[in-house]
Amino acid sequence: MSIIDRIRIAVPVAFKRVKSAPSGMFTEASLLRTIKRNTFIGYATVVAVLVLFLMVVLKPTPQIPDTTREFTTMQRVQFFSTNFLTVWLTGTERDAPTVKQMVSDTSALPTKWGTEPVEISDVSVADLTRSDPGGVGTEWWVKLGVTIVPPNNGTSQRLYYLVTVIEQDEALRALTMPRLVDHSRPGVDLSPNFDSNVSVTSSLGTTVNSFAQAYFTAGEGTLGRFVSSSFTGAPIPNSPYSSADALVVRTKGSVNVDQYEVGAALKILVTVRAGFSLTTFHTMDVPMTVHRTDNGTWQIDSVDSVVEVSKNQLVPGN
Repeated sequence: MSIIDRIRIAVPVAFKRVKSAPSGMFTEASLLRTIKRNTFIGYATVVAVLVLFLMVVLKPTPQIPDTTREFTTMQRVQFFSTNFLTVWLTGTERDAPTVKQMVSDTSALPTKWGTEPVEISDVSVADLTRSDPGGVGTEWWVKLGVTIVPPNNGTSQRLYYLVTVIEQDEALRALTMPRLVDHSRPGVDLSPNFDSNVSVTSSLGTTVNSFAQAYFTAGEGTLGRFVSSSFTGAPIPNSPYSSADALVVRTKGSVNVDQYEVGAALKILVTVRAGFSLTTFHTMDVPMTVHRTDNGTWQIDSVDSVVEVSKNQLVPGN
């Protein structure tokens, strides 16, 4: 409802109240004060609405990050820093002009170069950090890992170097010469939360072993009686392995496999050795959910992805 419509309704009502009021209740001065007060409230309301409207209309639209541009820039920085480190590590006197074109401060160039290059391989980015130093460009710190074989030494080493790159107007230059840095990482004091072992010759162990052979090998076997009706999936297609054996079956807490509650789910972690031959194989950890049937056998309900973790602890037998 507009302000004009409200005035049209309010005026007749106010007139009736004045007309029906006792004589002397409304004086000319009091009526004048009422009119002034109501007029002020009306103007204040209009001003408040206009201010609110302008705040909404003039509110700056949040800037949407250009993720494609950011990703492209990161790729360029990584490519540049990899090339710069490669030239710097393997460079000799003849590479000085190339390095000169890649640095922002030519006074930082080496005054003397080695005469025998270093053999390197497997250059990869280990870490990437950016910082805006305040309007003079964007600074990037790129940590790169590289395998180095020093001259006259056949022993390779995996080392890490930090390359500082400055970006300005889409141009990239090395701000300083690379430097050797540490790449140690804190350990993780966590492990799978399975602290007991079940014999692989038990009823549970034999079922899991048969399931592993059918699930992970390239044979024509089916999962058949080893899985329950809730199991989804099939043997891994095109598996390169010709054998699969369950080496360890772990549970959370001690479990009596012959007296476990029928139908109750049990989480296990199975270590499986999958082999190409007797001497070539891989060892895998496979989390599963199983249950015991009413005839004392076991069935696999699922091969799981989530593994419950806990603080590191010694597992008996390991």
